[in-house]
Amino acid sequence: MDIEFNGKYSHDCLRKAVGVSLMQPIDLTKPLALSIEEVCSLTGLVRTKIYSLIGSGELIARKIGKRTVILRTDLETWLGGLQPCPPKSTGTSKSPI
Repeated sequence: MDIEFNGKYSHDCLRKAVGVSLMQPIDLTKPLALSIEEVCSLTGLVRTKIYSLIGSGELIARKIGKRTVILRTDLETWLGGLQPCPPKSTGTSKSPI
């Protein structure tokens, strides 16, 4: 069933615009696009790091007029693609002498 948003977009068009599969439900309780400040707040990263990631192409950003936004799905994809930290050594293993 199509749902109109601001009289412009159907449910399927909105899904395609934000890159969400037609089989996945959209959680409308969370924003689809995040401001730089919101991304900083969610990730704990500073603005300069976010802009550096955008500039290097690691994190995808979009412009709405003068405003820079990051789609929630793009942020989740970027975070999911980060390499896990290696486990810290516990110091219990001794090197052979």
